[in-house]
Amino acid sequence: MPQAQPCPPWEYRNHPQYPAVVPARAAELMGALTTDNATSAATAIDTRSAHRKLFREVTPVNYDYYAGHYRGEDFPCLKTCTVHIGTDPRVGELPHRVAFRMYRFSVFIKEIITALDADTPITTKQELQRLVVFICRSFVDFLTVHPYVNGNGHAARVIMCSIMLHYGFRPVWRIDSRPSEPEYSTLISEHRSGNTEPLQKYVLQWLISN
Repeated sequence: MPQAQPCPPWEYRNHPQYPAVVPARAAELMGALTTDNATSAATAIDTRSAHRKLFREVTPVNYDYYAGHYRGEDFPCLKTCTVHIGTDPRVGELPHRVAFRMYRFSVFIKEIITALDADTPITTKQELQRLVVFICRSFVDFLTVHPYVNGNGHAARVIMCSIMLHYGFRPVWRIDSRPSEPEYSTLISEHRSGNTEPLQKYVLQWLISN
């Protein structure tokens, strides 16, 4: 009996088409999010179409399902795919729990967007603070689950951009370029540890000044 082929690692930045493809797809996605409130809300609720758009051209050969599908889905190299982030062992839900966690995540996003939409436009300090708390929690919770084989940072920034654009604010970070370190990772790690103020303050100051 032939042995199963090992699953190839996926580092999209090493793909020869990455420099030309992913920034262009990110720009196209930003255009759609900016011009259509329904698209921005739907993308925040479920990033799989956006992830597929960003990365389908830079996956390993014959493994195009790496783009737009969660770990744990019924594909040979996703069913039991685990992730390990050396700097933070809290990151990376077990593959058999990813679908449930992402379902709960999507329900949360939809419920809060529905509630916020009822109060728009956002004009009061309390409404703005509620939006900031929502943005930061969504961003960090998604990164903690880490549902994709790779490209989770891009997808998390897609969520952040989608929510900000949905409510008429310019996004704090771009989709296709990782923000400055160590500040970016530090803000995420602090929020994950329960110290939510630094990331919330960072986002709030951006929204106020832009």
